[in-house]
Amino acid sequence: MPILGAMMGFMSMKWTVAVNGAIIQSMLPALVVLLAWAIRLETIKVRQIAGLLIAAMGVLEIVTRGDVGILLSFAFNIGDLLLLISTCGLAGYSALFKRVEAKPRLLVSLAVIFVIGAIFHLPLLVYELWQGTPMPLNLATSLSIAYVVIFPSLIAVMAFNYGIEKLGPSTASSYHNFMPVVTALLAYVFLGEAIVWFHVVGTVMILFGVYLAASGKAVPQPAKA
Repeated sequence: MPILGAMMGFMSMKWTVAVNGAIIQSMLPALVVLLAWAIRLETIKVRQIAGLLIAAMGVLEIVTRGDVGILLSFAFNIGDLLLLISTCGLAGYSALFKRVEAKPRLLVSLAVIFVIGAIFHLPLLVYELWQGTPMPLNLATSLSIAYVVIFPSLIAVMAFNYGIEKLGPSTASSYHNFMPVVTALLAYVFLGEAIVWFHVVGTVMILFGVYLAASGKAVPQPAKA
């Protein structure tokens, strides 16, 4: 599920735009809450739902730059559909990972994910080589691959799995709303982009929303006898 979701997430960026991607990905915490409730894993509190809604509004404040017209001009395309499937896959993984009782060690589970991912992507690599359009091997692509392997694939997955185990899927996924905040900070540090009012307003809303979601932590439902 996470392997297919990651692949679709990368593919979707070929057809969709960054704003659409950010809007769709902001649905992740709400989808996790719904799935955790649907499979009777957690009982959701009203305070947590309010926190998730406020945090989602903060995300939209940042990605739309405070312009409601961007939301009204949202146009759905094939890239958005792939990204929506990817987001649903990650939400399902988040909820089901907590449900599994006998979990392997983090490094073992990562090794399994990497092996399955390599097998899953092998036909795509063969097709790319057959088409004569392989990725050029140079410093830029090598650094890009190294970044994807170390940060999104290794560190992020380990940290996310640990957070799900300790906090529960609903609370852990609420921290996903910090992605646009971190993106804005990195853009400021490395690209020199300005921090403006909608970044500040959105960040405050996200902080408050995540605080509500975490303090109104979902209660695990008792197992049936």
